[in-house]
Amino acid sequence: MKRVIVLGSDGFIGWSLTKYLCERGDSVLGIDNTIRRSLVLKTKGDSILPITNVYKREKLLRDQGNDFTFQYGNLTKSCVIRNAIKTFEPEVIVHLGEIPSAPYSMMGVEEAGFVQTNNILSTLNLLFAVKEINSDIKIIKLGTMGQYQIGNIPISEGWIDIEYKGRKETVPFPKVPGSMYHISKNQDTLNIEFACRVWGLNCTDINQGVVFGVHIDCELTQPEFFTRLDADSIWGTAINRFCSQAVIEHPITVYGSGGQKRGFLPLRDSVRCITLLIDNPTNGYRIVNQLADIYQVSQLAIVVKKIAGEFGLDVKINNYENPRFESEDHFYEVERNVLNNLGYKSSIGLEDEIRNVICALLPYKERIKLLEHVLVPDIFWSGENKKSNILGENS
Repeated sequence: MKRVIVLGSDGFIGWSLTKYLCERGDSVLGIDNTIRRSLVLKTKGDSILPITNVYKREKLLRDQGNDFTFQYGNLTKSCVIRNAIKTFEPEVIVHLGEIPSAPYSMMGVEEAGFVQTNNILSTLNLLFAVKEINSDIKIIKLGTMGQYQIGNIPISEGWIDIEYKGRKETVPFPKVPGSMYHISKNQDTLNIEFACRVWGLNCTDINQGVVFGVHIDCELTQPEFFTRLDADSIWGTAINRFCSQAVIEHPITVYGSGGQKRGFLPLRDSVRCITLLIDNPTNGYRIVNQLADIYQVSQLAIVVKKIAGEFGLDVKINNYENPRFESEDHFYEVERNVLNNLGYKSSIGLEDEIRNVICALLPYKERIKLLEHVLVPDIFWSGENKKSNILGENS
């Protein structure tokens, strides 16, 4: 049994991880200011799956015999994490407590500033608190594969050997962030690496692919334990959004040509990968690329359309004007040795998990219909605010 603090315990991954750790016997303190809930509502979205009040979830989990405490707290206030470390005395802190939306960060200067301030300051507060109170605590920090430069060479697991003008050196893999949100994650990485190198902290810095799915085990028979699931163009992730669109027979929104390649993994695998890293801590600084498989976005849309057809759903795939600034035709290969060496293997195939998602969302068809107005992107990296135009309609 471990003593674990989960920062961001009310989030999509955070709640699933919290519940999973509790049910395997860990003592868990969850900290969150629940701002994700209010920000999603502010941008006219909502969780597709209805989610329970945080304090009711805490009681329900404790009533089942789990050692769980929830604390409301704003991580940009240094006293929150300091007091938690002093009173709870964790062995591990998993930091998921950041604003996770690239589109939200591109809405304007207020949103960009808020995302960067929230994300960077929360990580700084964590690093300084661990340094000053107990530097033996292991930190696991969630970042994103979107921090890396996408180019013509494989993406290494954090570091790359180069030769320049006859001299050799090992340097961090190039970082070319894809949004103001991703910039905050790159700043986190710089701060974490510095804290490990100079202060001797022990941190695992995760670069994670796009997560999809609705549950990790049996939550579908326990609605009170649902984690949130967003499908709108600001907070939703690609496969979850495609499945939600399919359920109401709304055209699947493929950005641009759909040739973009990205790493993906099911929610259940995200939780189990983080658990593997908790159980196999590192000394010093460790970078981990966390994904199951690589897919082209257009390929995913075709798979969702096909599986939706199994449920009698008639779904079109439409290509929309890409609101993002990104290459749509590129090489993409990712090294992922750390988790593979720890024994990670994907627990479920892509098609089976997509079936699970669609099956889980069908009872909430009317909730998705209420959100139909936010399924098409309207935040452009260029600064325009408009609904994305359809480039092509596909059967």
